Parts: sequence; C-alpha cells; structure tokens
Amino acid sequence: MMNEDRSQQREHALLERVLSLKQMLLEGRGSPVDRHDLAICYYHLENFDRCAEQLEILARDTPDYIDISRVYSLRSLALVMLHRFAEAEALIERRLRVEPDDVILLNLLGYVCEKQNRPDAAIRAHRRVLSIKQDHPNSLNSLGYLLTLHGKAEDLAEAGNCLKKAVEINPNSAAYLDSLGMYMARMGFFDRAKKALVRALEIDPQNMEIVDHMKDVVRRESQAREQSTES
Repeated sequence: MMNEDRSQQREHALLERVLSLKQMLLEGRGSPVDRHDLAICYYHLENFDRCAEQLEILARDTPDYIDISRVYSLRSLALVMLHRFAEAEALIERRLRVEPDDVILLNLLGYVCEKQNRPDAAIRAHRRVLSIKQDHPNSLNSLGYLLTLHGKAEDLAEAGNCLKKAVEINPNSAAYLDSLGMYMARMGFFDRAKKALVRALEIDPQNMEIVDHMKDVVRRESQAREQSTES
C-alpha cells in the first residue's frame, strides 16, 4: 500500500510538472531545457509518443543544444518503447555518424536489429559496444544470448564467457540468469540450466518467458535422456 501511495504521489507530481512546463512553452517563456524536461516527464509517465514528439521538436529547433546527445538517446529509446524499430534504427545510425562510440546508442542499435530479426547485425553492434566498454552488462548478456541462439559451435565459448561475466556483474538480474540458463541448456548441462532458471524465477516469478524457457529445458532434458536410453 505504501509503495502504491508513493507511485501515485510521483505520478501526480509529474503531471503537475507537465502542466507547468506546457504552459511555459505555450507562452514563449520556456527554454530548450524546459522542453527536454517535459520530454523526460512524458517518458516517466510512459507517454512515449509525446516524449518522442517533444524531443523531435527540440532537436529540430535547437540542434546545438548542450545536451543533444541525451536527446537523441532518449528519443531513440522512446521509439523503441513504441515498437517503431525501423525509425529508431534510422535515428540511431544518423547520430552514430557524429558519435560513433556512444555505447548507449550502439546497445540500442543491437536491440532494434534483434527485434527486426537481424541477429548478425545485432551481434556486430554488441561486439562494438564491448570493444569500447568490455564490462557493459547489457551487451554482454545480449551478445551471449544471441550467440547461444544463432551462433556456431565455435561461438559458444564466447557466449558462455559473456553470460557468466554479465551474471557476475549483476547476479540479481532475472534476464541475465535466464540467458545463462538457455546457454547451459544448449551445452547440455540441464541441471545447471534449471538452477539458473529457478533463480531467475525467484527474482521475477511472473515472467512467462522464463517459465516457457524452463518448460523447454525440461522437455529437452527428457528428449536427451530418451535418446541416451535408446542408444
């Protein structure tokens, strides 16, 4: 109940801030910083359309804005949240011509490529992130998971190293433990796979994707036992 009250108070404060900022901008008293602040408020309210709209205006009208890099990052993220992946990719690619080593944008690029069923491009993007920041946990997890699903046999050592390092950095991430579980299953280590997935479900018990992965691992383990018995 206390957390719910705090959430409602936070939402109320954000809505009041939105009204104030909109009025300032409407009256011509607002600055680019105020428009950026408005977009951030919209993002926290999960109004991603309005967030992206305000950031587009800001980038168009004030291209030399002091925090323009964050504007592009947040707008790209808002487009991702709207599942406008092709549009997000085009925006990210355009900004990467200016900031080729921006790991936030490169990580997002990997994500949107994965969502558009282009695993090879996603793998390249995450490898690029790790060449810049070798302990970036999201890219470690994403690269390891993509190599587990789509890689060749010679890629599996790299996949395992990435996933183990991601879990080492954040041992309480259900997503990272889920990826590690799927890797262990591909390697045939079903007990280790189930252990990782059980831990993931303890952290995020409502995650149906992890539940489905656990069912898949149990099924594959059963098939492996049957094949072993037959041989």
